[in-house]
Amino acid sequence: MLAGMSDAKPSSQSAGAEPPRPMPFAIMRNAHEALRASIRLQAQKLDAGDAAGFAEEWRAFQRALAVHMAMEDEFMFGLLDGVGAGAISAAKLPEEYVPSTGTPRSSSTWSRRAATRR
Repeated sequence: MLAGMSDAKPSSQSAGAEPPRPMPFAIMRNAHEALRASIRLQAQKLDAGDAAGFAEEWRAFQRALAVHMAMEDEFMFGLLDGVGAGAISAAKLPEEYVPSTGTPRSSSTWSRRAATRR
C-alpha cells in the first residue's frame, strides 16, 4: 500500500462540512490560468531554442483555446448577459469580441440565448 493510504473507507462528507458546489466560473478562470501557463511554456521553449517543443505546446494551446472560446461563445457570455441584467451587452463586449466562428456576435443573439435558458 502507498504511504499515507489506509484501508479505511472514505466518508461521503466530513462532519459539518458543506457539500461540494458546482463552480462554472472557477472552471473558466482556471482555463485562463492554464492558457497563460501554456504561453509561458511556449516562451521557455523558444528561449531554449526548442522548436519541436514549442510547436507541440503551440498545438496544444490552439486546441485548448478553441475549446475555451467555444464554451464562452456558446454558453458563458449569454448566461452572464442574462443573469447580469444585460451587463455583457451594456459593456459593448459583442462589438469588441470576435467569437471562434470569426463572425462578431450581436448582443441580441446573446440575450436571446440567455432568455431561452431561463
